[in-house]
Amino acid sequence: MNSIVCVKEIPDPETPASAFSIDPVAMRAIPAKDTPPVISPFDEQAVEAALLLKDAHGGKVTVLSMGAPSAEKVLKHTLSMGADEAFLLNDSSFDDSDSASTAYALAQAITKVGEFDLIFCGRQAGDFDA
Repeated sequence: MNSIVCVKEIPDPETPASAFSIDPVAMRAIPAKDTPPVISPFDEQAVEAALLLKDAHGGKVTVLSMGAPSAEKVLKHTLSMGADEAFLLNDSSFDDSDSASTAYALAQAITKVGEFDLIFCGRQAGDFDA
């Protein structure tokens, strides 16, 4: 059974609130530059679920993310967990994309990745619930 898992890079949730500033125009929290990026915990659980399915029924696990080049670290983490392949969608046109645009881009990428039986996603983003 072939699975695709969508994952997101987020600021480390263990980072104290004092390490964030607020952008008053965008009304967004901005993490300090030294805040390490990690995989969203909900997405990490989705990867684990896909890997359990792979162990039980065979197939492969493909991980897909959209974001900055720094997201490669998150994708490498999923490969170390046991995922078979990982793809990063990165383009300046994706900067500041909203949830609908992100979902559309990921859906289009999924159609290009290959044959799959199941798509996994975390229940929500681990940062700003997008």
